[in-house]
Amino acid sequence: MILVLALIFSITTISLSYIRKSSKVENCTSNEELDKYFSLVAAKVSPQVCFKQLVFCASDLISKINEIEKEKEIIEPLFRDRIVSDAMYDKLNDKLKNLSIDKLLIESESKLYDRNCFNEAKLIKINVDKKYKISDDVFFDKKREALENELYKRLIK
Repeated sequence: MILVLALIFSITTISLSYIRKSSKVENCTSNEELDKYFSLVAAKVSPQVCFKQLVFCASDLISKINEIEKEKEIIEPLFRDRIVSDAMYDKLNDKLKNLSIDKLLIESESKLYDRNCFNEAKLIKINVDKKYKISDDVFFDKKREALENELYKRLIK
């Protein structure tokens, strides 16, 4: 009797997990910045703020595309040698297709503002990287100087 109940329980668990896995629909736009942009547009925020958010969407999209292309460069030779499965390679291609859809969406939205947000996203990304590198170096240098001074004071005592 216990074996029959265990068998029924295991069959229902396996079938429910299979149904849940098969009915799972992947979100086509996984860009959170793009979702924020559309919420700003729905809230009727000023066009300058909306365009700024659209530029952030574009910079986020560029970084995601670069990451996936780097992965694809690594996986492509492995796929040709049949070390990596077709499913993994197809998954990367699907991600790139979804990101190209997001790119088309961002380009069409940027046409409403008569500006190209991808060019501005590249400029912003370069400036932000330079600022962070400079500030990180300054903080690191200050921290190192403070620690050296503290060590020097301890050595003198």
